[in-house]
Amino acid sequence: MSKITDLIAKYCPNGVEYSKLEDVATVDTGKQLNKGLLFDGGKYPVMNGGIYPSGRYDEYNTEKDSIAISQGGASAGYVNWMTENFWAGAHCYTLMLKNPNVSSKYLYYVLKRHQYDFLNSQQGAGIPSLSRKELNNLLIPIPPMPVQQEIVRILDSFTELEAELEAELEAELEARKKQYEHYRDKLLNFADISQGGVRTMALGEIANVSIGEFVHKNKQSENGMYPVYNGGTNNTGFYDEFNQNEDNIIMSAAVPIAIPIALIAEIMFITLCDFLAKRYLLAMNGASRICHFLRNLYFFNSSSICST
Repeated sequence: MSKITDLIAKYCPNGVEYSKLEDVATVDTGKQLNKGLLFDGGKYPVMNGGIYPSGRYDEYNTEKDSIAISQGGASAGYVNWMTENFWAGAHCYTLMLKNPNVSSKYLYYVLKRHQYDFLNSQQGAGIPSLSRKELNNLLIPIPPMPVQQEIVRILDSFTELEAELEAELEAELEARKKQYEHYRDKLLNFADISQGGVRTMALGEIANVSIGEFVHKNKQSENGMYPVYNGGTNNTGFYDEFNQNEDNIIMSAAVPIAIPIALIAEIMFITLCDFLAKRYLLAMNGASRICHFLRNLYFFNSSSICST
């Protein structure tokens, strides 16, 4: 950082000037593209109101190395740097520089720094949006070009490093996942054991399966003593009473979640709100082992549990 400090001292001894974004760049809205025209094999990404492309198309209306900002939707305010030509849809802002003293990539990093503010400035009761007026009124610091270039160089380096670390981490997580699945399947597979070594029992023979009790959401609070488990494996709130002790297995009966089976190591309240929020509870010894086994089977309704 000593170089950037030296550059600022050299070129900005009295500070830097600020200009509104509307004086730095023109904020335009893209053109509506019918969803039926998008297809996976299209040459160019189509940017709309999301973080990622909404599809691909064989034409583009905005050139690469430019800024795209989500205008509408849950991600309104998200800032992207586009490295390829793309089609900007009706819910996408694009920026065209009109101040020759500002670098596009530098402006991108300035806007990215304000991304959190944009996301929290969404307007509208229906589909949220980011107003063009708010963007245009944003004050942009404009240091001399050598300072901008050095800022871009430093931040580009960190961006590349972050991408490399993410790729390495994803590869490591995938390897650990495969390793876990391999040993899990080995440990819980009793098919190769000689006949008579392991007996098989129905789940209902070793576990008490029961459905939770209804407790209205209005009665739950952040200050309750015990967590309430409903349609997922994370608690939905807290309640001052409990109906189950710790170290029990809970299973989602209807809600599609990534891990529908969890071992809860605390006293809790199991609730039944409606059909989509049903929970089942198993009270048993050796719950941790059974939990792993049920996760392995996943579709536990029709499964059997092996017991030595």
